[in-house]
Amino acid sequence: MIQLKRVVITTVILLTVLILMLGCSSNARFSKNTEVVVYEESGGIWKSQEYLRAQALIPSRKFLVFGAEWCGACRGLIKLLSDANINRDEVIHLNVEHTWVRDLLAQMGGLRMVPYMVEVKPNGEFGARREGLGTILTFLLANIETEVK
Repeated sequence: MIQLKRVVITTVILLTVLILMLGCSSNARFSKNTEVVVYEESGGIWKSQEYLRAQALIPSRKFLVFGAEWCGACRGLIKLLSDANINRDEVIHLNVEHTWVRDLLAQMGGLRMVPYMVEVKPNGEFGARREGLGTILTFLLANIETEVK
């Protein structure tokens, strides 16, 4: 009887492992055709990974603002910062819908909500972190000079 239980348990475990292995296998199809896409930063509000890398080489204080297209507060923040003539070189908007942005956030400890802002000091260290439209707007208006139009 004990022998039969062991056989049944072993069989169940092996079947479970087999099902998990088959269920987790990749169904991706690979193509031998490769395409290289070269693009230039279009001046849109959401910045690319290449743009962020280029800005990281410039030793100055920056503010990373994480948001999303579907976020009304994020769109409102963008409009209010534009209306206030906030220096666009210091504020870098990143779209959390992109995988590379989510990976960056994971390295920084994640977030609870958007919009979310992180200060990056000239030496590359992270500084102040803020959440929410009002908190971010107030902080940026107090800490960034406005451009004269």
